[in-house]
Parts: sequence; structure tokens; C-alpha cells
Amino acid sequence: MWLYEIIDDQNKNELYLVTKYYRGGSVGDLVKDKNKKNEEHNDLCRRENRTNDMITFGLKNWNARLYFIDMLKAIYYCHMTIKVIHRDIKPDNIMINHNNEAVLIDFGVSALVD
Repeated sequence: MWLYEIIDDQNKNELYLVTKYYRGGSVGDLVKDKNKKNEEHNDLCRRENRTNDMITFGLKNWNARLYFIDMLKAIYYCHMTIKVIHRDIKPDNIMINHNNEAVLIDFGVSALVD
């Protein structure tokens, strides 16, 4: 992830990080969007206690595999090359770039390794 600029807003006591924009959104957003289509059906199943009838959609297997490989590469690079542990890997911190590649973001709680 590229950090382009840091803006310190003294009036609001806030710090803004200007980073690259990923138009593919996050993996978390992709899964939420796919499941949103079936929300009404799933709510009905929850009310009637029919959890076996619930419908969920995730990523396609080939997409999940590619994103997983991208994450393995990112984690390997972080650990072995720059000696950083991310400590907050989750679908919302995995962005999809214009080439449909997964990019690990948000190193806010990361730690350096000796």
C-alpha cells in the first residue's frame, strides 16, 4: 500500500492518511454484497428457526484461491523482508486492485519483529 500524504487537521484533532484507491473494494464488501441479495429469505428462516434453509454466497473458489495466494505472498514479504507482523488480517483489510489482485492494508496495529 502506498502512503501519498499525511494530513494533520489541527482544528479537528484528527490525522488523515492519503493512500491509493482500490476500486474493487474489500473482500469483506464483496461477500456482504453477495449475501445481501438473500437477506430477506435468511431473515424469514431465522424467524422460523429454519437455519438449514438459509442461503449464503461467498467468493468463487478460483477467486478465493487467488486472493489467498496474494495474502500468503504479502504475509511472507512482511515477515521475512521488512520484519513486520500485521496482527489484523480480516476481509475488510484485504482490498482488490484493478488487476483483481488482493492487497493487504491497514497496518495500524502491526508490530516490528527483532
